Amino acid sequence: MQELVGECKACKKPIFCNDGFINGVVLDDNTLICFECFKGESEIEKWHRHLGAYGICLHEGSLLVIRKSNGPYIGRFDLPGGTIEPNETLAEAVRREIKEEAGIEIQIKKNIGVCDFIVPYLLPKRGTSHIHHVAIFYSVEYMGGNLSSNPKMFEGQDSLGALWVPVSELYSENSSPLVLQAIEWLRSGELPINIQRLDEWVVKKL
Repeated sequence: MQELVGECKACKKPIFCNDGFINGVVLDDNTLICFECFKGESEIEKWHRHLGAYGICLHEGSLLVIRKSNGPYIGRFDLPGGTIEPNETLAEAVRREIKEEAGIEIQIKKNIGVCDFIVPYLLPKRGTSHIHHVAIFYSVEYMGGNLSSNPKMFEGQDSLGALWVPVSELYSENSSPLVLQAIEWLRSGELPINIQRLDEWVVKKL
């Protein structure tokens, strides 16, 4: 069912939501811009680099994921993890982020490697047109605790809750590129060398 959700901040063209997808882009100030205006503003790419550490946790055939509340992966399943804080190691960041976002205890088994992605997503305050997402992946094992369906909210918290999702139920329409890469790694045991461009990426709306 098609629903009017707003208008383009640049050209005032109406923007609709159809089955969870919108014909435009949600900016970081929660305003909307249509694809035509977005592409026009983004002819000269300016990247904002985001570096994060993430855990791949498979348990009884299901992958640990969070429901994303903002950013380019809003409304999708994403891997638990995120920004490394000052004076924090990568492994410490993974443990902390999984505890904050999922509420469980894990043991880090292996540093898998690094992937990077280019995702179109405007950040007007930074003056950037794309996110250069650099993701450091760790294989982790579930050790105990109950998943947090309602995690504590604080500045920087972007999880709406964690859950175990069967790998067979994770696909491009409902998952972030990190989740898709994790599934591919679970299948092949390898990570790509080259950057992955997601030029047709669709930002959902909650």
